[in-house]
This record gives sequence, C-alpha cells and structure tokens, in this order.
Amino acid sequence: MNKQSPGIEAKNISKSWGDNETLPVFENINLNISPGEFVGIYGPNGSGKTTLLYVLSKLEQASKGTVNYINSSKHESAFVFQDYKGSLYNWLKVFENIAFQKWFSEKEPKSSLVQDVKQLLSEYNLTALRPLLTKYPYDISGGECQLVALARAFFAKPALLFLDEPFSALDVKNRKLLLAALQQMWSTHKPTVLLVSHEIDDVLLTAQRVLAVGDNPMKIIGEWSLPWSLPRAQSLIVTDEFAKIQQEIKSKVYLGDKK
Repeated sequence: MNKQSPGIEAKNISKSWGDNETLPVFENINLNISPGEFVGIYGPNGSGKTTLLYVLSKLEQASKGTVNYINSSKHESAFVFQDYKGSLYNWLKVFENIAFQKWFSEKEPKSSLVQDVKQLLSEYNLTALRPLLTKYPYDISGGECQLVALARAFFAKPALLFLDEPFSALDVKNRKLLLAALQQMWSTHKPTVLLVSHEIDDVLLTAQRVLAVGDNPMKIIGEWSLPWSLPRAQSLIVTDEFAKIQQEIKSKVYLGDKK
C-alpha cells in the first residue's frame, strides 16, 4: 500500500437535488474504503452512481452526513470524468494535457514533459497515443480523448483516484489496453481507487470489492469481495467462476431478491 493513500469513510450520507432538496438521489449510505483498496461501484444508468462518486470525492457536498479521508495528510487526487472531452484543455496539445499537473505545479520545460509522457506511455503500453502528442483534443476522436484523460490521471500518480465510466467510449482493443494499464498502475502505486461503471465486466476485471447499487432513492444493495488477485487476465471472462459471480451481481441489481 502507498503510505500516502487515504481511506474513505462515509457516514449516513444523503444527496438530494431541486428546490429545498426535494428530489432524493441516494439516502443514508455508509461506506468504508481501506487505504489502497480498489472498489468498483456497479449499477444501471441513471441510478445515481456518478452523484455518489462526486460526493465521495468532495466535488459535491452531501445533503446530510459526512465524508472523511482516513490516514490522510496532503495527497494528490485525480478524477476521470464521464465528460472526458469537456475535461481536456482544447488550447493545449495532447502531451500538455497529459502532463498538465506537473507542468502547472513545477513549471518543467515542455521538452522534458514530452520525454516524461513518452516514458509513461511506454510503461503502460499506451504507445498508440504517441503519434497524437502534438495534436489538439479537437483534432482527435472521442475514444482517443478518453485515452488522454486516463493517461493524465496515470501521469499524476495520485494517491486517490476516482473513475466515472472511464471506458465508455473505447473500442474493444483500447478497452483491453486500458484495463491492463489501470491494473498495472494500481499494482505499482497502490492508490485508493473508486471506479463507477454500468458495465459489469469492467468492475470484475479490476476491482477487489464490488458494491452493487440500485433502488430509488439509490442505496447499496449488495457487496462482493472478489476472489482473484490483481492484475487479472482477460481470459478470466470465459471461466465458470467469473460467469457465476457476474450473474449473481446482475441478478441482485436487476431482479432484486427474485431468482
């Protein structure tokens, strides 16, 4: 575990929207995430997962309850937004976007930043981004922009990483690359990671623990500690054990207690 990685403790948190907060999104959620743990939050689209992630990251304030970071001093955090295109700086080149945090905080010369970014891409087998480094976000595809947003998070080496549907725009090839890169990054640096996805395979291939969410207002309806160590091979998907856990979680989310 990275000694800089904080844990997260959420106590009775609720979030509502609207005038006088009359539209509840989720209510009375309690959650403990250990320092350096990788947790996946799985549920259907529109259930409130993203709002929960915003509250846990402190980008949004809970309507009720508290969110605390445990064993935390000053730490670096990163958030990969579902609106990945909107999170990039269109007036900066791809390599400048990836290295933005270091460039902004340390004012490192751009020539050094290019080499740092190339080293990162080689380390995580993301060399497909190399030809794009001097392009601007508006010159590349949506999937490529999502790769840039994820590479920026990896470059920062955060102690706390929040991922909101991070693979949604990727084709099969790049999804496999990023799934492997994310596991490698976690195995090397041991940040505390929260990944939100409506794709069950994404969380089963990366997380140590899965929280299933559902109902309206949203709540945590199930929890599974996964039996496989990280990193995980893509071939895990075709095993009986994977299929059994996958079906169990999906049944809980979409069928409730009905079998």
